[in-house]
Amino acid sequence: MTALHQVPANWLTYEELRQALAERGFTVSPRTLRYDCAALVRQSLLCVQRGRVQANLAAGSDNWGELADRVHSRQRKKLALLKILYNVPGGLTTAQLLAGHPALGGRDTVESLLHELASSGFVQEVDGRWQPGPALARPIPVSTALAAELYGYLDLLSQLINLPSELVRLKSRMIPHLVFPGRSAWREKMCRVEERILAHGPGTGGLLENAALVGTLRRAIREQKWVQVTYRQKELQLAPLGMVYLWEKRHWYLVAVPQHGEEPREYRGDRLGVVQVLPEKHTFSDGFHLEQYLGRRWGIGNDAAEHQVRVRFRNTEWHMVALERLQGEIARRWPCRPDCRLYARGEETILEDRICGLSEFASWLRSYGEAAIVEQPAELRARMYHTAHRMLERYTGGDGRE
Repeated sequence: MTALHQVPANWLTYEELRQALAERGFTVSPRTLRYDCAALVRQSLLCVQRGRVQANLAAGSDNWGELADRVHSRQRKKLALLKILYNVPGGLTTAQLLAGHPALGGRDTVESLLHELASSGFVQEVDGRWQPGPALARPIPVSTALAAELYGYLDLLSQLINLPSELVRLKSRMIPHLVFPGRSAWREKMCRVEERILAHGPGTGGLLENAALVGTLRRAIREQKWVQVTYRQKELQLAPLGMVYLWEKRHWYLVAVPQHGEEPREYRGDRLGVVQVLPEKHTFSDGFHLEQYLGRRWGIGNDAAEHQVRVRFRNTEWHMVALERLQGEIARRWPCRPDCRLYARGEETILEDRICGLSEFASWLRSYGEAAIVEQPAELRARMYHTAHRMLERYTGGDGRE
């Protein structure tokens, strides 16, 4: 789906699609590819015509989001498997994995995950026991200074040539070493690809949906030019100030001041149509800082009130990589909120922050299930309790029994 959305004409033959997947590290046979495409057609996510496939644009983004969730869930199970095997030097049999970790799924699922990892060299079977494979190298400690130097080299190189996918991934892994409260200002600035273009809130960022439209808006932001846009089938003139990508919502937003307005507003990217840069310049950018504008917002919403939150996280049987996921998601918040604290206490990790947008924070927190325990504020504890109580009533019929 990602490969198809990145093609301007949005059409690819099966062989072209297979090559695009190979470039992303997915080796797939023509028969398997046709089988998978047929499954996506049944979900109304793809269209097939004369041996070519196209993303079904009429399907909208909701189905694609659900599909992405399933893909992410499978990837998290692979990470959990690697973590389990990494911590057991002698390895485990398939039966031991099934008995000790039911959250991984049934036998078919676990065997499928193991064989996919084995085909990439991440695991191997020795005398009936699964162990880390040759491709799963032991971690190498990287100092802050070395990470900053390596990131600088890769950042310079990326402006000269298109980096191979392996180096792009390596560059992205340097960011958590650089974006951290208390580090020097130049390192934090080096992590931002462009001023006023940033990923905010929880998440590791992602690809923006429309590269041509985003490129036009970036130029307008840089040159402080007015733009003429189509938004929800209405013609608007806006003074663009910045762009924000929210991983939690899978949307990006344009922050801009409307014509005859004085205060910035947020415009969702997938509702923007044609964009034309106008010759006239505006002055709203003078003294504007996107980080300050976002302030303590957890996402894009702003309920005005500020809340001091404190939440305990821990890995559980059903959320075996919750702490690893938490580290990655909070790393993107630190450039905007350097006072956001994340620290270990025993086997738990504590998150302390002061936020606006309690509804968005609660929605994000629910994705962790029993891996998260709210300590404060009381309002958030009550909200989480109310949600859990309603779910219990729905699944038990209100009598407390299954």
